[in-house]
Amino acid sequence: MLGQIVLGEILACPSAKKIDSINFCLLDVSDFERIQRLLKRNTYGADQNMLIWASWLRMHHQNPQWVQHVLKDGCWQGLDFSVWDHLINWEDKANIKVIDTSKLSLNEVAEKVAAWIHENTLLEKGSASNLDDSLSHNSKNIMFENSFETYAKKNLNVIQNKEKILEDLKSREPIFHHPRKFGRTKQDILNQMCDEFWEIGASGHVYTKQDILETLLERYNDPEYKDLWEAKDFELIQIALDTYLLTYVLIQDIRRVTRRSTLWRRVNDSWKILFHQGTIIKS
Repeated sequence: MLGQIVLGEILACPSAKKIDSINFCLLDVSDFERIQRLLKRNTYGADQNMLIWASWLRMHHQNPQWVQHVLKDGCWQGLDFSVWDHLINWEDKANIKVIDTSKLSLNEVAEKVAAWIHENTLLEKGSASNLDDSLSHNSKNIMFENSFETYAKKNLNVIQNKEKILEDLKSREPIFHHPRKFGRTKQDILNQMCDEFWEIGASGHVYTKQDILETLLERYNDPEYKDLWEAKDFELIQIALDTYLLTYVLIQDIRRVTRRSTLWRRVNDSWKILFHQGTIIKS
């Protein structure tokens, strides 16, 4: 499972030549529904550029000849496009499945993807033919259905859990800007940080846990301090067990725009900040 990657890139990788067959699934959606989902997600890409990219993907997975420079220009030198760039279709290189998710719920999409994976796994590895001959036909079907159901539920839980974590962490960002919600005392602030916490400011300066503590106590006790901000374009990536990287854009006082990155760690059922960095986009 490879997320945001294109079939032509996979086949151009040096190691692709060692793979007997490739099964590729493109999760598609209508243009209107795509924009609606992106707007609801409140991250990025709800624009015409995204629709152009989606249109190119549809054509690429039907016609290898279609506007190849999209992949080739500025790519990694190690990619070898000669293995497919002369083809008129993908039949000899990959089995392609397109799933239109426009009218499907999240559960239904997860079930279809899990079914596609399971079906191809059985076909490729010959798992069905290797089952004990003494098993009845009905027993084999039951085993297949139970295995599929378990796989679908497992993958659906992962998707739903990530969405829950994203919403939870979004409510805590920007960090240290919610004293009414998470407290303003010294202990309240310390409870939000890991022992190893440190930060790189927009200036490039490194701040320690003690630096942040002193700054926040002064800020929280200043009756003249005004905190005007807007956070958007959130992206979440799990990088280790119970550790997540959350990135977003922060707009402060209308004029100052920075790109923010926070490493969050789950400690004893509580979220704590491990690291934070801000980079100025516009000031």
